[in-house]
Amino acid sequence: MDAFESKRFAETLKKEKGLRNEWKQHDKMKQVFDADSAEMGRLCQARDSLAAMDAVDIGRGSSRRQQLVQLRNELRATLKDVDAQLESQA
Repeated sequence: MDAFESKRFAETLKKEKGLRNEWKQHDKMKQVFDADSAEMGRLCQARDSLAAMDAVDIGRGSSRRQQLVQLRNELRATLKDVDAQLESQA
């Protein structure tokens, strides 16, 4: 092999090694909630609320401040659920 092919081969091996390490890290991760639990539902609802924040129409019923307060309360409840679950697993 010439120098160019050797360099390309080494880069490919390095990339594959990095991907294997990422998958190894992914496999070590623990899932905090079961997919069908109520806590996971609240977590997904908070995620969807955050994703929709840019598209919020202020003219419908409640002010931006009220919407942000509601979102803050959702996030606090979700974080409380996560903390409780992590404490019970430890």
